[in-house]
Amino acid sequence: MKTRFSILSLLLFCMLVNAQTTLSNLEEMDWQSYSEEEVSPGFYGQVFEIGEAAKLASISVYIFDHWDHDETQSTVNFEVYSFDGKPAGQMISSDPLKITEENLDGWLTFELPTPMDLSPGKYLVAVGQKETQGFVAFGTSRAHIAYEDRFWMKAPVADHFDGSSWFTLEDFIKKTDPEAAGQDIDYAEIEKYVLMMNVTLAE
Repeated sequence: MKTRFSILSLLLFCMLVNAQTTLSNLEEMDWQSYSEEEVSPGFYGQVFEIGEAAKLASISVYIFDHWDHDETQSTVNFEVYSFDGKPAGQMISSDPLKITEENLDGWLTFELPTPMDLSPGKYLVAVGQKETQGFVAFGTSRAHIAYEDRFWMKAPVADHFDGSSWFTLEDFIKKTDPEAAGQDIDYAEIEKYVLMMNVTLAE
């Protein structure tokens, strides 16, 4: 039996339920890319939690068809990390997956060769590029009200981050804008925008 939930929806707080999630707010869909100004390596990640032991079968991300770029010339990698307040040990690192015409404005899926055992707890699921592999824009949307975790990034940012460690949007804002520390910024509201990702678990 396969159980599928979306990091965007997190039905019943990610307890394993028999449900198929869909993009219910397409009109609110946006796009993000770790290479908005120039193509560079990097990863985006979201946290998900499982309530009982399961097997990870596949990971999907929504590819936004960007009007200024041919994303079919690009590839991406998927990664999974254990999570304890922040990303910890890497558990999965996929080979590059090529984006095709069928993936544009649709889903790109990484099927694990063998489903991986997961214990109850939190994990970071990430997508991006280990090296420069072409421009890619991922779909983003507003998180379900039950989602309380944060959006994580691992990418080089000149004079601030070297691309070797994970950071949050709050970290990014405070590091790149020194005046942000003295401003009344609702970081919880900012964190409500998440990657459009699906994770499939097989018992």
